[in-house]
Amino acid sequence: MPPVILCVPNKTVQCNQAWQFDMPTAYDNCCSNVTVTLLSSNMIQFNPPCSTVYRGIWSAVDCCGNSSTCTQLVTVADTIAPSLCCPNDITITTCSNTAVANWKVKVTDNCSSGLIAYSYPPSGSSFPVGTTTVSCVATDWCGNIGTCSFKVTVKAGTLKWKLVTLGK
Repeated sequence: MPPVILCVPNKTVQCNQAWQFDMPTAYDNCCSNVTVTLLSSNMIQFNPPCSTVYRGIWSAVDCCGNSSTCTQLVTVADTIAPSLCCPNDITITTCSNTAVANWKVKVTDNCSSGLIAYSYPPSGSSFPVGTTTVSCVATDWCGNIGTCSFKVTVKAGTLKWKLVTLGK
C-alpha cells in the first residue's frame, strides 16, 4: 500500500516576493521513515507582470518502494495598487481672477514600471479664485488603481498704494 501524502493548499504570493513550495506531510501504515521530495517544478501559466503560475509535484516513497504524489500550485500575482506621491496643497496669490499651477506626481509600483499619473485637472491648468481639489490616478499593467489628491487654492491679491509726496 502506498504512503499517504497531503499537499498544502495552493497559494498566491505577491510578485517580487520570495517564495517556495511548501513541503507536504506524508505517512505510511508500515514504515515510519517516508521520504518526501520535490519531483518537479515548472511554470504552467505565464502572464507577466500580472500572474505566473508554478506547479510543484511532490513524491512520498515508503521503505518498500511504494510511492504517491501530490501537487501544489503557486500563483505569483500583482494585486497591489501603485503608490502615488501627491504634492502638498498649493496656495497661489494673484492679482487676476485665475492662476496657473504646475506640479509633478511620482508613481511607484511593486511590479510594473514606467507608470504615469494623470491629474484632473492637469498640471498647468488655470485655476479660479477659491479652492479646487485635484485628483490623481495611476493604473498599473494589471489594472490595480492608485489615487491621491491635493488642493490648489487661489487667493485674490490686493494692490497696496503708497502716497509719496514729492519734494519742495
